[in-house]
Amino acid sequence: MALSRVMEEVGGEVWVVGTPAEEGHGPYGGAKVSMAEGGVFDGVDVCLMVHPMPGTSIASTGFLAVSGVSIEFEGRSAHAAADAHNGANALNAAVLTYMAVHANRQQLRRDADPVIHGIITEGGVASNVIPDRACLRFGVRSSDDGYIPELVEMVSNCARGAALATGCKVSIESSRGLRSSIPNRVLEGVITDVWDFLGHPYQDPEEVARTPPGGSTDFADVTHVVPGIHPMIGVGDADVAMHSAEFAERTLGAEGDQAVLLGIKTLGLAALEVLCDEALRKEVWEEFRRRKGGV
Repeated sequence: MALSRVMEEVGGEVWVVGTPAEEGHGPYGGAKVSMAEGGVFDGVDVCLMVHPMPGTSIASTGFLAVSGVSIEFEGRSAHAAADAHNGANALNAAVLTYMAVHANRQQLRRDADPVIHGIITEGGVASNVIPDRACLRFGVRSSDDGYIPELVEMVSNCARGAALATGCKVSIESSRGLRSSIPNRVLEGVITDVWDFLGHPYQDPEEVARTPPGGSTDFADVTHVVPGIHPMIGVGDADVAMHSAEFAERTLGAEGDQAVLLGIKTLGLAALEVLCDEALRKEVWEEFRRRKGGV
């Protein structure tokens, strides 16, 4: 809306693209992946997005590739005391899987920033009945897209081994996942210049670059088809965890309002720089093509 007031003077186009279900499950999860694959961003010079975070803002940060693994065990129910020998305990299979994954953590590639997290989503309904069904859901992440299939296979093998050990059947499904992000230091410089102009503090980009990535987003897939950047806007002090009820509460107050205004100014001024500077756009795309060649 702010940029619309100057577009006649500046020229070009600005699109506001709604992208739901960033972190959802199922066929509609990671909507930006489908949009990038479907050509929504074809012909676009630069894509910009902001996200809130606790603490001091970050102009640019890396994002991990991620894939989900869903596991279902089918056992055989029986009375847990009088008839246990006739049962096949699906919950035991789930627990064995969880611990087997944990036992593999030491052997993961440290250079690939691996992260594996999971939960048991179903494990029985009564303590005196051997569970005939148990389910788990894992997420595997890495800064190396090529390492993801290996991590998915490791989790899957843990489930297969647990099924064999407990006499249960197992079914395993993995999601298409999200890719790791392609950075663009030229665009990072645009964001820091905007924040310098606004007098807004931010973390040292060099220190941020040395910090292993800690999250994932479907925006990363967009950076594989068009140069993009994803600043993180600080909301208050870094004394609460992101994606927590406490952080959600914080965004409802004055700190959240200030962050929204900063996000508007950041996106608007950065977009204006891109629109007005053909040489900048060329430099952004030169870095994009160079990094794509090494991916």
